[in-house]
Amino acid sequence: MTENSDTSTGDHEIARVKGPLARKSHSIRFSDAEWEIIQAQAEEQEMMPGEYVRHAALSLGAGAAGTVHADLPPALVRLIETTYRAAYFVSTVRHNEMLRDGRGEEVDSVIRQGRLAQAHILRGE
Repeated sequence: MTENSDTSTGDHEIARVKGPLARKSHSIRFSDAEWEIIQAQAEEQEMMPGEYVRHAALSLGAGAAGTVHADLPPALVRLIETTYRAAYFVSTVRHNEMLRDGRGEEVDSVIRQGRLAQAHILRGE
């Protein structure tokens, strides 16, 4: 298992990201009227209310004047996130199987290659 993942007792449980990239629950209060507005705006953007609030807050913090519109439509963003979660789950299950089969060195090699590829992409190479 990698340092950033965790599975419960069975291989078929959902993997959870740990560390600085893990999402954690934080409490924030809205009046009923504010929440109704948030729900309506989130629905217009085809987002869940929590997702809408997160995107709006992060956009405002990035100087985007509170817009939630990204370069990609919200439905596509959700599809990408869902695809990522599914791939992460499947790779975690396979990772655990390979470790059980004594293929730890192969696992480490694949992880190294993936991290190098990710670093190149993030640097725009």
